[in-house]
Amino acid sequence: MQGSTGNPSIDPVVFFKLMLTGYLENITSDRKLVEHCSLRMDILYFLGYDINEELPWHSTLSRTRQLYPESLLESLFECIFSLCVKKGMVAGHQQAVGSAPVKANASIDSLLVKQPKESVQMHLAKVKADNEADRPDRKASSKPAAFISAPEHELRKLEKHQENLKNMPTALGAKNEQARLLSNKTHYSPGVATFDWRN
Repeated sequence: MQGSTGNPSIDPVVFFKLMLTGYLENITSDRKLVEHCSLRMDILYFLGYDINEELPWHSTLSRTRQLYPESLLESLFECIFSLCVKKGMVAGHQQAVGSAPVKANASIDSLLVKQPKESVQMHLAKVKADNEADRPDRKASSKPAAFISAPEHELRKLEKHQENLKNMPTALGAKNEQARLLSNKTHYSPGVATFDWRN
């Protein structure tokens, strides 16, 4: 039942379809999600909207998401993914990665450790950070956290290797407090753009 004032409420089916679309299209901002969906006829058809119908307001998406625990969205995505696998719609046989050479000009002190790779959790955390930064009552200077991911075993392996080096009395520079072991597998420069296409 619709109220007489304020924005109209959102159909729960449409809400969850929009959340799924954001996850599959890797869109973490509600503003960008609504804009993206309004330009795609296939997504409009999936949502059950006609080409001239207005999609829900981005603020309605944000407020509705706050009503549900993150674990519900996570289990929903995993359930849909497992159903797609069972029906043969998803296969992991091919992966394509494209890249472009970029002249490096980064300070070693600006390098950051990649975060453990947790697809759904990482996406939900980025959605939260992007939409918090998008709110008008937030300061524009606040930066969202880094979300570039790496396999967790690589991060553990690097940490253990660094500990082993520090415990070896013969290792050069091991006693220096600033000594660090860096690798492209576990560190990245926040100033360098990366491109990754998956098939």
